[in-house]
Amino acid sequence: MDIGAVTITGIWNAATRTLTDYGLPTTGESSGVAPVAITAGNGAKGSYVTVIAATAAASKYLIISLETTAITNFAVDISVGPAASEVVVIPNINVQMTTAVGSETFLFAVPFKIASGSRIAARAQSSAANTINIALTVLE
Repeated sequence: MDIGAVTITGIWNAATRTLTDYGLPTTGESSGVAPVAITAGNGAKGSYVTVIAATAAASKYLIISLETTAITNFAVDISVGPAASEVVVIPNINVQMTTAVGSETFLFAVPFKIASGSRIAARAQSSAANTINIALTVLE
């Protein structure tokens, strides 16, 4: 895609001309108050963990919350589908934790259109073996 001049305006115009307005979300659904722990593989993707077993309705947006206490770089895949047949829909959300003081939470909001009843799972890899907590909020 040609974005014209490499300026903030050029990049913004290129990015927004392909966006679709799905409308405002009407309700939300969450993976729960307590985040789900993902054990990150050390240098390779770990196993999938179910974050939401079945969405209550079709979704428009997804809010992703990632938390860790380890000083590490990590990448998380968000996938949909039954166990052992997951399809990655948001690959390699890259995050870097740079301080060992307490925990740090990262939030991402992305357009995310899936059917009602879909299972959402996540897996992660890290520069060091550790646990990453993930919570998802599906907006319909």
